[in-house]
Amino acid sequence: MLYVDFTAGNKDYKLRLSTRQIVSLEKQLGCNPLSIFGDGDTIPTITTMVYVLYASLQ
Repeated sequence: MLYVDFTAGNKDYKLRLSTRQIVSLEKQLGCNPLSIFGDGDTIPTITTMVYVLYASLQ
């Protein structure tokens, strides 16, 4: 399985998004999760990034 290593403090986490988590995230955000990164001129809100982080930790 593909994942991204994430370190917070002294703990290492493996982040990944399954199809189920992506669908849930899309419902929370009200848009496609890929669209939150936009065209590079804007950055996502902290709330949006927390949603993504929480979904990927499940």
